[in-house]
This record gives sequence, structure tokens and C-alpha cells, in this order.
Amino acid sequence: MKISKIIFLIFIILFAIPANNIHAKRLPPPPIDIIWFGTRYTANLENQKMGYLYAYGPKTEFLLWEKKIYDVKYNPLLESDVQDVFISKIFPKGDILVVVNEKGDQYEVNPKTGDVLNQQKIPAWIIWTGFSLAGIAILFIIYKFLLKKIKL
Repeated sequence: MKISKIIFLIFIILFAIPANNIHAKRLPPPPIDIIWFGTRYTANLENQKMGYLYAYGPKTEFLLWEKKIYDVKYNPLLESDVQDVFISKIFPKGDILVVVNEKGDQYEVNPKTGDVLNQQKIPAWIIWTGFSLAGIAILFIIYKFLLKKIKL
């Protein structure tokens, strides 16, 4: 009886979730736009580059500076859109701007020059551990649900 449950679970994992039919297409990131002390800071607007922060002068909307805050390294074996990492938040903290990307990495930026003063990156093992635990939890829930339905 127990072996049939294990075989059933292996069958679900291997065949019921066909990985070759999964396509990673994502929506464009939401635009980030804040005004702080009269200067407008933007990211993710149409025709702007990923990982860049833009500052526009007060009233004139003249571009003061455009700075690359971080690089995104791509694995050529994976689709590029699943590897994109956009800016998700910009907020003031004291006399600096904090830029946060979708991975949770934080960059402290000089609002006058756009220079990155400090960065705090989340280690990759923390991110992958979270994904692994979430995946195991989802499989466990599916397994329990299917056991109730099939009554093995």
C-alpha cells in the first residue's frame, strides 16, 4: 500500500507537470516614479534600460543624470525574460535614495549624482532555499489533496 503511494507521487512529479510546456513570459515591470525635493526619479518607464535610475530637474523635466545601479548577468541556456531583474522600489532614507530590485537587493544612491554609495545583496542560497521549501510545500499539499480524492 505504501509503495503504491510513493509510485503515484513519483508519477505526478515526473509526468503530470510537463516542464517543456512551461513558457516564462512576464509582464513589463510597473513604472517607478517619485518626486523628492523637486527632483523626479524614475525607473522602468518605457524606453528606459533595466537597472538604471534617471533623475529629472524640477519643472523643466531636463535629464540631470542617468546611472546604471546594477548589472544583470544572463545565463545563455535560459530564457532572458525569466532572468530580468527590474527596480521594484525607490524611497528616501535620510539624505540618500534607496533603490530595491526584484531580488531584494538594496542600493543606497547619492540623489545628486546617482553614484551607488552602498549595496546589500541577498545571498543566492537564501533565495533558492525559499524556492525549494515552497516547492516542497506545494508538492506536499498536492499529494495530500490527491490522497483524499483517490483514497489510496
